[in-house]
Amino acid sequence: SEIILVEGVGCVLSCMTSGIRNIMCLFGVGLSNHQLSVIILLDPKKIVIATHDDIAGQIASEKLLHRLLKFFDKKQVEIKIPENKDWNDVLIRDGQEKIRKILE
Repeated sequence: SEIILVEGVGCVLSCMTSGIRNIMCLFGVGLSNHQLSVIILLDPKKIVIATHDDIAGQIASEKLLHRLLKFFDKKQVEIKIPENKDWNDVLIRDGQEKIRKILE
């Protein structure tokens, strides 16, 4: 019912280590047509954009939001950027509970 979009494999592993399994890796900051098709087919109740906390990640999150809003209601799509640089940094600095708290 919920998909969390992250930039890279390291972020996927950090989230999975924290017990969060509903992750989709973007392999960068863009959303491919195939990835978009999968999301549309899954028809989640909620999509969380969780890119890195840097300029590229912030710009990407806005672009992803704009693209997803063409297919989903604005109540379904939300941006949750980590307080540190990326999800691995959150895991190392603050632990698994912090990742769960931010994303859940």
